[in-house]
Parts: sequence; structure tokens; C-alpha cells
Amino acid sequence: MRRKLKPNEIDPDGIAFEVDVERFAVGTSMFVPCIDTAKAVHQVKKITKLTATQIEHRVVIEFTGAFFFFFFFSTLLPPLPS
Repeated sequence: MRRKLKPNEIDPDGIAFEVDVERFAVGTSMFVPCIDTAKAVHQVKKITKLTATQIEHRVVIEFTGAFFFFFFFSTLLPPLPS
């Protein structure tokens, strides 16, 4: 059974990662190891309330004995006021 996520968590592949939304500012970046990068992008936009024009993301594939997919994102503009 899957547990309910906290408001600041994402789980693109079923493993929860906490995103410190309170500390998000222009230029903030982080790496999220995942395979379902489209789901990661959607979840990050949802919890940070950022739009497609406010966030940059890319997929980086690293090989270190096994394949790992890393979703990288950084903020370009501050979040819109609620």
C-alpha cells in the first residue's frame, strides 16, 4: 500500500523525496534520481507552484556500474503569488 505524500514531497518512481519549498529561490537547483522524469517535472511544478516558463529541467544519464537517470531542475523566476 502506498502512503500519502506530504505537501512538499515528490515520488516519481514510488520513492518519496522531500523538496524544501520554503527555501526555493531564483537559482535553486536539485537532483532527483528517477526514471519517470515527466512525472517528476509535473510533481515539482505542482508542489512549488512554478510554471513551465519558471523552471528549467533536463535529464542526465550517468553510468556507474548501472544506469541511473537523474532529473535536474532549477528555478528561473520566483513563484507567482497565490
